[in-house]
Amino acid sequence: MATRLRCGIVAAALAWGIGAAGATRADEPPWTYVEAGYSDIDLDRLGDDGHGWLAGGSLGIFNFHVFGRYADGSTDDLDVDVRRWAVGLGWHGLLGPRADLFGDVAYVDAEFGPVSDSGHFARAGVRFRPIEPFELGANARWEDLGDLDDDVVYEGSAILYLWRVGIGLGYETADDIDTYSGFLRLTPP
Repeated sequence: MATRLRCGIVAAALAWGIGAAGATRADEPPWTYVEAGYSDIDLDRLGDDGHGWLAGGSLGIFNFHVFGRYADGSTDDLDVDVRRWAVGLGWHGLLGPRADLFGDVAYVDAEFGPVSDSGHFARAGVRFRPIEPFELGANARWEDLGDLDDDVVYEGSAILYLWRVGIGLGYETADDIDTYSGFLRLTPP
């Protein structure tokens, strides 16, 4: 009896997974979503590492989007708190049904231990869905944060969508700081 129950559960999970992969939103990268995840920070300049969590979202309206993101963490050896939030707006489109160019601007507030400041960033990039359940993204972001370093940050991401849930990996690098992240993204029906 227990073996049949296990086989039934496995068969149901496989059927759901196959059906969910087939029900992924067609073609275009979704611009309305909420996401949450974990990040790992490698601070080469300070010889330290850190970790934390992130949460964010975006609302796509025609070819425009409004977005926000919050990240909170700390370093391992130096025990320094790292916080950052951003809110902004942007435009996306132009490349057809499977890919979007995008550009956006945002207000940013960042804190690294006792140093905190606010400023803005401008970002440009591309999001591409080579085949339906996958999305790839790349962008460059210029930041001006006053007391904190002005930097150009390069980001890349890969997301696998299973129905309305995206499982993603991200990487960003700036100067001597590398950040790796894993996240879940929920999109509306």
